[in-house]
Formats: sequence, structure tokens, C-alpha cells
Amino acid sequence: MAATVSVSKGVFAFKRRNNDKIQKYSKKMRREEQTQFWPAGNDSLSSIQQQNFNVCWTAISDKLQALESEIHQTVFKDLVEFVSKQYSHRYGCSSSHSTAAGGTMFSIPAAVLVTGVNMPDSGQALTNLTDQLVKEEAASHIVRLHSRNCINIKNCIVSLVSQLVNPRGEVDSDSDIESDSDEVVNKASPKKKTSTVKKTNCNMTVLEAWHKEQLKDDNGGNIVVMLEDCESFSTSVLQDFIQIISHHPALPVMLVLCVATSPAALHSRLSQPVLACLSITTFQARPSHHYLATLVDKVLMDANCTSFRLGGKPIKILIDMFLYHHLSVNTFVQGLKYCVLEHFLSQSVTVLCCPSSRREALAAKLSAHQLEAFRKLPSFRQYVDGLPNKEKTFIFDDEKTKKCVLLLLSNLDSYYCRLCCVVRVLHQLAANVPNAPLGRQVWSLLSLCLNGTVVESAEFNEVWQHLENLSRVELVTPLLTIIALLGNSGHQNLKESGNELQELLEDLFNMEESAEQKFPDEDTEQTETLQPTNRFELKEKLMELSKKKQQGKLNKFQILRKDILAVIKDLVVEHAVPPTTQPLHEVLFFHNSAEVSSRLLGKHRASITRGLSDPSHYLQCECCCNNLSSSLPDLSVVYRLHLECGRLINLYDWLNAFCSLAEQQESESEEEDQENQKKKKNKSSSDQSQPDSILQARFVQAVSELQFLGFIKTSKRKTDHVARLTWGGC
Repeated sequence: MAATVSVSKGVFAFKRRNNDKIQKYSKKMRREEQTQFWPAGNDSLSSIQQQNFNVCWTAISDKLQALESEIHQTVFKDLVEFVSKQYSHRYGCSSSHSTAAGGTMFSIPAAVLVTGVNMPDSGQALTNLTDQLVKEEAASHIVRLHSRNCINIKNCIVSLVSQLVNPRGEVDSDSDIESDSDEVVNKASPKKKTSTVKKTNCNMTVLEAWHKEQLKDDNGGNIVVMLEDCESFSTSVLQDFIQIISHHPALPVMLVLCVATSPAALHSRLSQPVLACLSITTFQARPSHHYLATLVDKVLMDANCTSFRLGGKPIKILIDMFLYHHLSVNTFVQGLKYCVLEHFLSQSVTVLCCPSSRREALAAKLSAHQLEAFRKLPSFRQYVDGLPNKEKTFIFDDEKTKKCVLLLLSNLDSYYCRLCCVVRVLHQLAANVPNAPLGRQVWSLLSLCLNGTVVESAEFNEVWQHLENLSRVELVTPLLTIIALLGNSGHQNLKESGNELQELLEDLFNMEESAEQKFPDEDTEQTETLQPTNRFELKEKLMELSKKKQQGKLNKFQILRKDILAVIKDLVVEHAVPPTTQPLHEVLFFHNSAEVSSRLLGKHRASITRGLSDPSHYLQCECCCNNLSSSLPDLSVVYRLHLECGRLINLYDWLNAFCSLAEQQESESEEEDQENQKKKKNKSSSDQSQPDSILQARFVQAVSELQFLGFIKTSKRKTDHVARLTWGGC
């Protein structure tokens, strides 16, 4: 806001400028800030790490943009066809018009888009839908209405008309309506410069006149109105808005009602006469967990996308935050970006966390001091300790060490490719198991494999026990997909296992259905020897006999099934091992889960308690030491004093303790004049016992803030006491 000089006090309103120059300048500043605040190092590693980060995140962001366009491609295509067909159908057919009491009404084409409960992702999806409508030229004018701008029907109509009539979506200076979709309207319908319409004149009559002018200029067409959060609109506002639109047949308005839960929520809110004004068609968008599964499969499990890898604990934290907190893929992506940034900033060895084509050139530039960081890695030390004594001498030669590091990183890339392939193979079998012990999504199985040996888990044993009882149809369907995955893996060991499974599958197809062989002699012998003396012996003998029958009566299909599962289990045992067993895993894998949890997973009570007990942690000042002193903020002093009290706190004693610390600060910081000392000596003892009014105000404010934070509450037992609510580390 521009500065204003005035003799008298007053309020000066300035019209907000909204032009493309400011938006372009802000985007340019964001790009500059991204590189401006990168910490500068003492050597050349900092610039190389920054370059690696930019290359890594650019590859991830490009992949994400491609996924965003593909994830909703089907529903967007159907919705664009619906919008384009409804305009021609509506004006080509007059049967949709009906006469009702109070005027002419018609059924409004309405598309109910079920977007899901993840609001950040829904906003991005609507932006992509708007771009798709503009690209396909299915809509001439697009308006997006949000519930926060439509608190009543007047604001709703003003927001609708102003976005269409006024150039650049602006209203007159007396308007308090703010539109979040001005840029979208301009892309949809570029208009010539005209005078803005005041807020008081924004009505449906003005909109009809504007539409007639647009028809004369060959800029007419359908008007698509998107209600972004339909459940958040007031029921009366939503019903009145639909009825008003239905009384203006000259306006080719189409509604896109975005619903988070289900279409039943819309039917339960609108009355029957209002629903009769709508011609509803439902479109179901993909849920957010489906988008996340695609992101994990195409980005995190794609070794060719980027050289950065998420460790087991960080990916588990990000997935748990998605499932139990926000259900937003955009928030998950921001957490992923933080992990990438923290990985490149925390360790100097990430200088080689780059595509394999650049590693050799970067490794040649490493100095002896920089190469020492690789020798100090725990995984590299463990690798060297496992070598024979004759082969350990290479660590003293820098050139040989560089070659060894490049070889180990290449093996690490190959290991991750094989791990992801085996995870996909196991997911094909474990996803349809009842109760899904290993999870129904691929991210849960990937998290288990990265955190530990999945074969040793109880979930894997439960899944394998179910797989041993699969039927022929249930086994053949996933087996075809598994053979294709192993054949396209690009690794010789996996291809050989795929060829072995292919041969077993051919034997399974060529197998003739035959009845199980019967062994009458064995059955007669078993019945003859079955002479138990009590119930427990009968139970044990029956269990032994059942095991012998199962082992002795295996048909050809059961033998083939056993061989197929044995091949797959060997793959899992060999390749599905955690990355911590691989040397130099710290270079490519990010394992700092504590940093991710502290930064992304908010712990409000712990943060407040630490801020009050140790203000220097957040204020970064030396004066706020750990000792109880007057240099601490008033709230911190009051909090520390209340920790020394019991269940009930006397406010008068609390005030005296606070005033004593505050007066100590004043006596140490300022030297009192002799006149003030004489005045203090002449004061009566009763006056000396009364604390200063300013200190009282500071104390009352601090106590009120402490009560607002939930540490104390007023007591009904004693009016001059407060009750303490937290104890220990709570």
C-alpha cells in the first residue's frame, strides 16, 4: 500500500491492482528466492549439490505434471463431451422448456463431479478441467464460485456477473467481492476493454444484456458455472441460485457441482422443486489414494526417473500422514520435496546422487578431503571390513577408491531396480488375499520391504499360507502379469526366473485334469491301526493321518503350484532385502525420519512446551538462557513459575514472584535517580506492598495467554486461585 501523509488520523483505501505484470514479477521472484537462499559452502560441493537437487526435482515435477493430466483424463474427456453436447442439444430441442407458476422455467444441464474429500487436490483438478475446457473450446465462458465469496444470494449473483461482465474480473471500488478465478475467466473469454460495472448494478438483467452483445460480436456460447465446494454453500443460497438461473432461459448456463462425498448429499439438501430444475449427470473422479498409488509406482519406484530414493521410515511417515491427516497428494508431494531438499543439504556425499551418466565426471573432480567423507560412511566401513585383508589396500589409493565407489553406486541402482520389480511381483499375489495382511496398495508393500526383511514377517507367512491353497484360475491370472514384469525387468537373473515360470505355466496349461490317485491299501491299514485309548490320542493320530494323506495324495496341479510358489519365494528372499544392507546406501537413500517427523508432523503441545521453557530455541538469542531470569518473555516467566506450584496456584503469590523478577531487571538495567530514591523512601509501607500497575497488566496478560493455551483454568473452590492442568512432560 502506498504511503500517505496526513495531519489528522484517518483511513485511506487503495484499490488493489491486479495485472499480469505483478503476477509475472511474483513468479520471477519465487524462482530467484529458490536459488538465492541455498546455503553457500566453503568448497565447490555446494554448487554441485544445488545442481543435483534442481535436476532431481525437475525430473520429479515433470513426471508429476504428466501424471496429473493422465489421472483424470477419462472423466475430463467425458465431462468435456457432456458440456459440448449439451449446448447444441439444448438449443436444438425445445422439449426441455416447461411452464410453471411464476414464469418460464427450463431444466439446467448440471454435471455432478464427485471429487473426494481432499480439497487441495480438488482445486488443482478443477484448474486442469478448466484448462481442458478452454483447450477443447467446449466452453466460451467459465466462472468458478467458492462458498466463502457467496455467503448470501446477493454476493453469489454479484460474483457471477462481475466475473463475466467486468474486464479482468474486477468490480468497482465499492465492492467487497474477491474472485479467485479471474485468470481462468480471462483465458476462457478474452474481452475488450470496457468500463466496469458497479456492484449495485451487477444483476441478471445486466448479464442478459451483456450476453446479447457477445452474440453480436460472435463471442457468445455456453456459460459454465463451477461451484467448487457444493456442500459448503448455504442451502437457501444454493436453492435460490438454481431457481434464479432457471428463470432466465436466454442464458445458456451449465452447472458443474463439485461434491466431496456422494451425489446423495446434494439430493438431501435440495428440495424436489429445485431438483426438477436440474438435469443431473454424475461423473466420478479418481480417488486420491489411486493417484498416490500411481505416483509411488511411476515416480518413487521408477529407477530411471531420478537417482533419489526414499528410505523405509520416511516413506512410512509420509504415507501415514496422507492416510490419517490430510488425504492430499499435493501435501504428500510437498513433503517429498522437503525430503529431497534435506537429503542434498544434510550430507556432502550427495554430490554423487545424480544420474549415472554424470557420476564419473563428478567423481573425477573429488579431492582427497572430499573423498574421505565416503570412506567414513558406516556402510562403506562395513563393506571394507567384510573383504579379505589383501583387498583392503585399495582404500589408501584415491583412484581405486573412486572406481570402487562408482561400482558400488552402480550396483545400488541395479539393486533398487530388482527390489521394485520383486515388490510388483509380490503385490500381484498379495493384493487379493483376504484381509490383505501386506496391504492392498503397492506403497504398503514397498514400505515393508524398505524397513526390513519382509520374508521374516508374520504378515508374509499369513499371505503365503493362503497362496498355497490357490485354485488354478486364481493362480494363472496373476502369473501372466508376473511373467511379463520379469521379462521386462532388464536383469538376467529376473529374466531366468521369468523363463522358468513360463515353462511351469505351459505345463499347467497342458496338464490334463485327472482325478486324485487312491490308495486303498493305505486307507485300510490306517483304519486298522486307528485304535486310540482316549480322546487326546485320537486327536493326535487324526492329525498325523491328515498330514500323511496331504503329502501322499499330491496331484500334478499341486506339484506345479508348489514349484511356482517356490520360484517366487526365492526371488523375494534374494532381492527383497532392506537398503541398509547395501554399501553406500547413504548416498542415494534418505533415512532421516526424525527430521521429517519433527518438521512435517506437527506436535503442538511439545512445541508449545519447548517454546515456553526454552525460548532461545525459537528466538535464537543469548539473553534467554535456561535459568529463570527477568530477560525471559513474560509468558515464559509465568510458565516457569507455575511449574513450581502444586495443583492450586495462589494468584497473589504468583504475582509477587513475577514482580520481583521484573523489578530485578529494572534495577540492573537502569540507574535510578536520587529523586526517585527519596520518593520511594517517603512512601508508606502500605504503598510499597502494592505492585506497579504496569506489572499487574503484564502479569494478567501472561496469565490469560497461559489459560488460552490450556495450562491453567479458573478454580471454583477458591476464587483467588487457579487450577493447574498439565503435569510432567504434558
